[in-house]
Amino acid sequence: MAGYSKRSIVKSDWHIWFEIRALLITGLLKFVFIDWLKMRAFYICGACLFWLIYVVARYKSDPAILKCWGFNKNNFRQSFIFLFPVAIVSIAIIVIYGLLNNTAILNWHIILIFFFIISCVGITSAIYNGWINSRKFNSN
Repeated sequence: MAGYSKRSIVKSDWHIWFEIRALLITGLLKFVFIDWLKMRAFYICGACLFWLIYVVARYKSDPAILKCWGFNKNNFRQSFIFLFPVAIVSIAIIVIYGLLNNTAILNWHIILIFFFIISCVGITSAIYNGWINSRKFNSN
């Protein structure tokens, strides 16, 4: 695989298991902080901050990790063109629902939740892509 450092692939087994555990703990802490303690903003900010620091630290230790995770410009335009209409329809549905039910369309905690969901989807995709790529690399 061109562009991947052997160092990042060799370290990936430990890192992948750490990332899976951290992802599971992040999900379990949702029940504690949001459902039980009612500390939604604290949980969302803490989880986003943890994952942001983790990604930056991994990138500083091995800049090739972003490519290993699948963060690159390959096919970005094609993906953007495909997903843009879906995003517009989703936003329109949210706005219409909010207007019909007289609820706040944009609230500060909704923005935090959207940011957290986007972060989790990105991190989960990155972990999965890294796992698939490391398996392909090790099987060759």
